[in-house]
Amino acid sequence: MSDPYSILKKVFGYDSFRPGQEDIVRRLLDGQDVLAVMPTGAGKSICYQVPALLLPGITIVVSPLVSLMKDQVGALVQAGVAAAFLNNSLTDNQKALMLRRAREGWYKIIYVAPERLEMPGFQRFAQEKLISMVTVDEAHCISQWGQDFRPSYLRIKAFVDSLPNRPVVGAFTATATARVRDDIRSHLELHQPYEVTTGFDRPNLYFETRRALPSQKPKELLDLVLKEGDNAGIVYCSTTKQVDETARLLQSRGIRAAAYHAKLDADTRRKNQDDFLYDRVQIMVATNAFGMGIDKPNVRFVIHYNMPKDLESYYQEAGRAGRDGQPARCTLLYSGTDVRTIRFFIDKEMEADNGLPADVKAEAARKAEERLKYMTFYSTTPRCLRGYLLSYFGEAAPQKCENCSNCLLAAQAAEQVEEQIETALHDMEMKHARFHIQIEEKADWGADGKDKVEFLISANAGEPLKPLAKIASGGEMSRVMLALKTVLVDADEIGTFIFDEIDTGVSGRTARRVGEKMRFLGGKRQLLCITHLPQIAAMADNHFLIEKESDAGETVTRVTALDEEGAVREVARLMNDVTETTLAAARELLAEK
Repeated sequence: MSDPYSILKKVFGYDSFRPGQEDIVRRLLDGQDVLAVMPTGAGKSICYQVPALLLPGITIVVSPLVSLMKDQVGALVQAGVAAAFLNNSLTDNQKALMLRRAREGWYKIIYVAPERLEMPGFQRFAQEKLISMVTVDEAHCISQWGQDFRPSYLRIKAFVDSLPNRPVVGAFTATATARVRDDIRSHLELHQPYEVTTGFDRPNLYFETRRALPSQKPKELLDLVLKEGDNAGIVYCSTTKQVDETARLLQSRGIRAAAYHAKLDADTRRKNQDDFLYDRVQIMVATNAFGMGIDKPNVRFVIHYNMPKDLESYYQEAGRAGRDGQPARCTLLYSGTDVRTIRFFIDKEMEADNGLPADVKAEAARKAEERLKYMTFYSTTPRCLRGYLLSYFGEAAPQKCENCSNCLLAAQAAEQVEEQIETALHDMEMKHARFHIQIEEKADWGADGKDKVEFLISANAGEPLKPLAKIASGGEMSRVMLALKTVLVDADEIGTFIFDEIDTGVSGRTARRVGEKMRFLGGKRQLLCITHLPQIAAMADNHFLIEKESDAGETVTRVTALDEEGAVREVARLMNDVTETTLAAARELLAEK
């Protein structure tokens, strides 16, 4: 097995490389440093594991999490690869045995935490053996602009410099902005690195944000989970307490859920992880400790119960969904409380005794606050969510992706309003009316927003849709406006509506329908209406007579409140004249409301 394709097929079971992988493998084999930004599910591990088996010496993989090391090494050993990890989960005797075997040439790949590189015993071992490659996994940890900054990552360069022969260096991460990439390049002093970003866009993922108070989140979560049926999913929570509470909530409803967080013992974490991977449980409720290196292709949804601390974390965790390329949903439940919780953790980091100077900690806190700002903007933006994410990571972004809640919400809301307005117009004797809301996004924000909205109408069968403002008659305009107010009455906070000349162009049965709509509206808001039609006047709760008179050369307007009999007389007068017949008809009309 002397070539990458043989290794890929015989060891890992893949027939071909994914986009970007082969070039990275070739560059590392040629001795060129690599900086690769590859989204979750793109196959970063293959990029350094394949060359590690072809290079003559040992590859050291720097990894931030014990669980990640165990998962990676376990998968490699199952594939027949001579791999091991060295971390504090081992006893002293196990560590000594592993190092002895490493000196004897047992292993091709060794996983360590960055702190291990500073230990004299490991440094002596590394200087005795041929280290062909140092791979930095989750390389964003090098940068204070990265979501998981680890000061020990800053000392990887010193370790590399201490080796008798400089190895090729590969840096890999799923999410890195331009600033983070600059930091990685600088702190590792990469030599003319081959840089590749395979693209952040995951078209199969549907992104959604929902604003919910903490008290509303349990119901929102249950609604989302129940809609998924038996689909596998991950629910991320910000604290271990929230993980336990959420897991119990799901279990109480008969949903197969397990918990994963750092306060559980290792055996429980392993069991719960395996139960999820092998579909013995449907949902994993976890902190951000779960997911790195986990390859479960059929995760159909990821729900963030709490807002993550930054967009890098969010995109990485959301990216656990849909790794098989099939449609999947990524939903964020946001509340203002989430922001306060994250700020609390930022302050705790400032107060922590981690050996960093005060000015360095202050700068880290400032950067954490800035990342939080962008995360908050994402949670509340009316923009296309996919576009927002891609722009953040420096990639070309669409104005509308048509596959996120913000893009679809406007279209769905418009369609719903269209149907309701058409129904209301049909009720008011516009039997063939069609109504359409046309939404076009403008290039820039303005005082009236980002969208250009225009109402189109076809009042008669066979007529094309045309702008309402240009073609509607007075009567049609009156009915459209009434329909709009009726449909949207629960969506605004206007307390009082005034309708002047609402009866323009209507009469007979149509006037009756208009009156009924106005009575419905009057049940929800205060409504003032000036009308000349008895069918509309009869629907009111209170009646006033408005008269104009000349007095000493001046025009005076008089408003008189009418009692029940006065209302009968004025409704009768609107019919034609006050007669016994019209009075009887007026009484009947008023009694029907």
